[in-house]
Amino acid sequence: QEPRCETIFTGAIQSLMLLHIATAIHATVIATALTTRDYGAASFQAHTWSVPVLVGETNASIPGSASKFWFPSISIPTGLAGHVAQHVTLAGDGGTCPSPGHAPYCEQVMLTVDGGKTYFVVKKVAKGTSGNFNGYNDLGTWVPNAVSEDTPGQFNTIVACNDCLVPGGSVDQPAFLQTWIDTGRTLALVANKSATFSGTPESFRVNTSTWLASPSQTIVRTADGELLLAMYGHAADSGQACGSRGCYSTVFFKSKNNGLEWQYTSRIDQTSAIPFPSEGPCEPSIVVLDDGTVLSVFRLDGGVQLWGARSHDNGATWDPPAGLVACPGVEKNPYGVWPQLLKSNGQIVLVSGRPGIGLWTADASGKCWGSYTDVIAVHNATLPDDPFTTGTETTSYTGVAELSSGQLLVAYDKIGAGRVGNVQKSTR
Repeated sequence: QEPRCETIFTGAIQSLMLLHIATAIHATVIATALTTRDYGAASFQAHTWSVPVLVGETNASIPGSASKFWFPSISIPTGLAGHVAQHVTLAGDGGTCPSPGHAPYCEQVMLTVDGGKTYFVVKKVAKGTSGNFNGYNDLGTWVPNAVSEDTPGQFNTIVACNDCLVPGGSVDQPAFLQTWIDTGRTLALVANKSATFSGTPESFRVNTSTWLASPSQTIVRTADGELLLAMYGHAADSGQACGSRGCYSTVFFKSKNNGLEWQYTSRIDQTSAIPFPSEGPCEPSIVVLDDGTVLSVFRLDGGVQLWGARSHDNGATWDPPAGLVACPGVEKNPYGVWPQLLKSNGQIVLVSGRPGIGLWTADASGKCWGSYTDVIAVHNATLPDDPFTTGTETTSYTGVAELSSGQLLVAYDKIGAGRVGNVQKSTR
């Protein structure tokens, strides 16, 4: 699949409408109390999940409308307690937006100020590129603040050109470092500075089949204090074929000035060790372990084991990729699409899936994954009036944010159901 789509808008929605739905987004809070001393599954304590909250639904049943309400793929803690900015895609998966017959908006940004109990809309985007989450005017990929610039309610993101299927792709198109302020009632964009990428290998610029997508879901600050960003795309020298085209490669850039200038540093390609089916390393997520090692986890294909690689020099070089494995006694190896990695309460948390949605945790070493939770089963147990029937009625693209140490907010979508419900349940 090529990069996907999203959209955004300003102002608080206060209306309540009843419409037939085709897709919906739910959010749930998970409280973790993980104290592991080894890699055994028994050392991981159980998670406590809240009842999922309906964030919003689509009106796709209206004649002539192609509106969606799915791909909640970016969740950003704003720095205020219980506040999380949430991206939502209103368009289809792939192609430009709006398409003929589509509703006026393509993507939107919502905000919760009470830890996921209620949401309201703060921005909508009328034009976008379907299938992506961090294009122009969108919420963007979160850029971790330096400790010295950490101001509650203020955060930075990167946006770039999505679906720019031209030689070079997004790295040769305008990109912006955005500064947002969470006022408690809206998100104010207070700065929009140009960001640049340099040193990109020429193999990503050969023709319209060689390009890089916009930054993926995570940016981290490495042990040397610099920022590390990952993106993926096609290179002429990938050396492997994945179906009818070359395999994806994951590419890394570093910034020494908090996100204004990015310099190419390394890449991870498809190798003979990575099994097929594979699209090549794509949709990368990254996390810095306690010892400074950088762990990158990436998609190969839906329904396929996730793979990863480690860097011991802040992203300059990488160990050979290897499949992620569950600890002895744990039901499933991590698998799926759009992996979301973060650290909380001394543990590494991974959310991914397709089919379904899974949440895995590992101790600080990340050598194996010591617990697995079927999020679909949790949904059905805690919200039996609105169950998944097969467990596959989801894009499996999730958003995850830390509310406090050991407490996470997970957003996910549910497709189908053919029911009637409230649209964008906002009461502010």
